Amino acid sequence: MGGDGLARWQTATEAGGRRITTTLLMSLAAVRNADPTDLAVPVLRLASLLDPDGHPHALWTRAPLLSFLAAHRVPPAEKGTTRGTSQVTADQVHAALRLLHRHALLICDPSVDPRAVRVHAVTACAVRETVSDTDLPSLAAAAADALVEAWPEDDRLQAELAAVLRANTAALADHTDGHLWRPDGHPVLYFAGTSLREAGLTDAAVGYWQNMTGIAERILGADHPDTLMARNNLGVAYRQAGRADEAIGSLEGVVAARERLLGPDHPGTDTARANLVIAYDESGRAEDAIALQERVVAARERLLGADHPDTIAARVDLADLYLDEARFIYATETLARVVAARERLLGADHPDTVAARADLVDIMLNLE
Repeated sequence: MGGDGLARWQTATEAGGRRITTTLLMSLAAVRNADPTDLAVPVLRLASLLDPDGHPHALWTRAPLLSFLAAHRVPPAEKGTTRGTSQVTADQVHAALRLLHRHALLICDPSVDPRAVRVHAVTACAVRETVSDTDLPSLAAAAADALVEAWPEDDRLQAELAAVLRANTAALADHTDGHLWRPDGHPVLYFAGTSLREAGLTDAAVGYWQNMTGIAERILGADHPDTLMARNNLGVAYRQAGRADEAIGSLEGVVAARERLLGPDHPGTDTARANLVIAYDESGRAEDAIALQERVVAARERLLGADHPDTIAARVDLADLYLDEARFIYATETLARVVAARERLLGADHPDTVAARADLVDIMLNLE
């Protein structure tokens, strides 16, 4: 496109944008005058931050949105601009959604859940232009808190809902200028990444955590706990995608940083070590995996005690690593401690004790 053509296109686009904004403001004024709840404007602003392809109708019954709306009512100008703080009910919010639907500012159709509420991308863009910089952080936090509350306990049982919530998290992050990372990374960002992994979308999970790690480093700094968490999740994503060298590089960096910042016995350091053990083992670095798992066992004994379930679980994993390398004497000694601990804690006839004892017998038979 030539310079004159580009200029004409930009002028036409700007003129179109002004017309859309003018029409929107007129529609909003009409809605405010017809809105007995004083909720339609903040409802539309919240919806404009989410995925234009839709979000669940039930999101509007979540406590974070109801609390936010109670504090951010926007009455008509002639009634003044004082915001109320009275309780907001789900029925009032649904009434505001229906009003916005009648004025064609959004579509509200509960029959197509989990994408029941949709705002056209052009309308959403124009609405976001009306949001002040001072209001954006609280809008972002309310929407993110509601998404967290709406997340299913098991993504695999509600895969469609989980996919919709991931899309809405991505849209919210795109539209809120980094506010989901201030003052710390919002849990919804981690929910979305974990959801990708549980859905088996390993390549998408790698891309997601690469992006999250970069954003966290830029906004929070390389040593912030949330940055290290993002980098840890990136390492796990690399490992699950079969990218062993990248997984090890990422996880080694996390272990080193957490040891330096948190200390060798901190639970966060322990988690990073455990993830690195798996990466070492899967990449064929058995000796490195054993050496690090021995450190995991020792740290858990110091921190939790020899009979804590997490310590026992770590010792079982260490015995498995010994067995893989045919180090039967070490495996025997380790499993003998597991059997003794389970007998003390669970009793001689508990299934876990019986299983450990059977594994120990199998190893001892190999020694004969």
